[in-house]
Amino acid sequence: MATGRLFINENAIKKDGKAAVYALVHIDYKSIKINTGVCVEPARFDKVKGRVRGTAKADKDANLIIDKCLASINEIFVRYRLQERVLTADLLLREYKNPSMYVDFYAFMDKKILDRVKSKDIGATSGKHHRVLLNKLKEYKKTLSFAEIDLKMITNFRNFCRLKKRMMLISILRLKLSY
Repeated sequence: MATGRLFINENAIKKDGKAAVYALVHIDYKSIKINTGVCVEPARFDKVKGRVRGTAKADKDANLIIDKCLASINEIFVRYRLQERVLTADLLLREYKNPSMYVDFYAFMDKKILDRVKSKDIGATSGKHHRVLLNKLKEYKKTLSFAEIDLKMITNFRNFCRLKKRMMLISILRLKLSY
């Protein structure tokens, strides 16, 4: 399980007197320091609440940015927990830095195929072929994010399709031989 807190790096104060605010997350005894993108004077940062003190628009915006950072981290934890996948420190950093890479591939492709058929970019027959391939991919892997697609996954999927086709041909051959 992971724990986290906000802190300000008082050892690295910039020339303007501000220091960066970080989220410190612990996963399996590893500490990950994530920059929230907020810089503030150390005296204006409430260490207990993890908030920038003040009511100015800039202070409120800084707190919104901090909240967004924490929400993104929490979303990654929840996604992994719901998918029953193990979240490592490296995966957390990779997903946090590239959030658009982790969109559901199947939802994206379903919409993309439908849009391309509607706009006549591809014909209805091509759309069916795309759907057949997508269904085979879903049969191979129930959930798939963009981040999971790599050469190894594609090679394994290709081998899965070859094996499935071979099994289908063997079944057809056995059926013909039985007559």
